Amino acid sequence: MTDNGKNVLTGDRIIRYSGIALITMSLITFAYLIPGTLDAMNSAIALGSQLTGIPGFSLTPDLFYLFIALTLLTLLVSIFSLFVHRQNISIGFQETKNMEYFHYLMIFILVQIILTEIIAYFVPTFGTGFPFNEPVAIQNFVFVFETFFQSFIFQLLPITVAILLLLLFTGKLNRKTVLSPEVGIRETFLISGVISATVSLIAGGPVLNFLSDFVTFFMLNFIFVRFGFLKAFLTNFTVSITNVTATLISGNAILSNILPIFLFYLGFLGMYSAVQIGMSLPKYLPSQDRQNIEPEKVKKRKIPRMEPFIRSNCSDCGHTVFHVKDDMGLKCARCGKELEKDATGEMNISIEFRRVNKT
Repeated sequence: MTDNGKNVLTGDRIIRYSGIALITMSLITFAYLIPGTLDAMNSAIALGSQLTGIPGFSLTPDLFYLFIALTLLTLLVSIFSLFVHRQNISIGFQETKNMEYFHYLMIFILVQIILTEIIAYFVPTFGTGFPFNEPVAIQNFVFVFETFFQSFIFQLLPITVAILLLLLFTGKLNRKTVLSPEVGIRETFLISGVISATVSLIAGGPVLNFLSDFVTFFMLNFIFVRFGFLKAFLTNFTVSITNVTATLISGNAILSNILPIFLFYLGFLGMYSAVQIGMSLPKYLPSQDRQNIEPEKVKKRKIPRMEPFIRSNCSDCGHTVFHVKDDMGLKCARCGKELEKDATGEMNISIEFRRVNKT
């Protein structure tokens, strides 16, 4: 099969369509709950810092509406970025095909499913605490607010600064690279790891929370650096709102049974994507190394200069070696007598090539 003139595997198509289906499901859930979320504004504001997770920070009606409006705007631009092939339009750091993004989306979903199961095993009350004990309309705002806050404060600002510093120290900082910088695979791992560890330490909490936060931020940061801010925001939004979707349909016997099956199916696609990415990852490492190594200069073997000599007899001195002049005349190598090219007569002449010594 082909896509835009290029070969696309059937498995890749399935992954892309499944990713689009999950994104669409999250958008429908968010849009469906928006009216109830707006009506629950006073209840949400009353939760104070518990809602925002920031000590001492409380919402006002203006901030509440501002976050909703900015989220809607960012979502619209993020969806638009899925249909363009130049990722610099989405503040991307590399021009990468959307197909590869859906592979990373599936891997992120797989990791989140595993982390959720691990946390639920060690913390049985995880699914009944805040915000899951709040109405669905409040949950909708909580997860959207967390997505917005994490994306802009913990990703956009630190990663952008890290990228600019990297370009500055490597001497690649200019107008072109600022608008669409390119980061190698090793630098991507480094930036994602350092920022994820820093943010996880700031968040604090038990070791299990630290590990969960680190893995989550690391993958989101990795997606950010490779595909741009909007792709990372859309990934975080999609997975967060999936939790709201699960709560919303929990009262429906049919849908509540379909969702776990769908998530298990996405987890399987995540394993497939992990294998595909793992098989293609080694090719990035040598390519990065080759870009930083100048090709060795090929040592050219100098060919000695050869000059033709005529072997005959000079009529003056009897010497048998003549130089061939540019006009094809002859010049005796001993006495210097010159002969025109047609004045040699009928002589036995042999031609040989001798190496010319440098003077």
